[in-house]
Amino acid sequence: MLFAWGSLINCAADFYKDGAKSAKPGASVTGGPFRLARHINWFGAWMRYSSFALISGTPPAPLAFFPLAWTMLLNLASLQERDARKAKRVADKGDVYLTTTPAVVPWRLLF
Repeated sequence: MLFAWGSLINCAADFYKDGAKSAKPGASVTGGPFRLARHINWFGAWMRYSSFALISGTPPAPLAFFPLAWTMLLNLASLQERDARKAKRVADKGDVYLTTTPAVVPWRLLF
């Protein structure tokens, strides 16, 4: 179930972003699933990789957490740089979007 929801969120966000970027090249995507979190596709990927880690109950189970941990590390390491670039692109409304929208986890949807 975690794999299915994670894949759905990731794919839906990527398709929405692709459609929005092709409709308005150079525009920043702040609507659709990206109104819930700035990097909602990362959240979907994290859910998908979490399913692999949770389902493995074998002795090398800690190795199953490696893809999740590595992906999270790479995503979070680039977060500030990506947000700074986004703030430059949408200078007029970027500050509001960056300060009011969660970075990765859509907390408002979960609670």
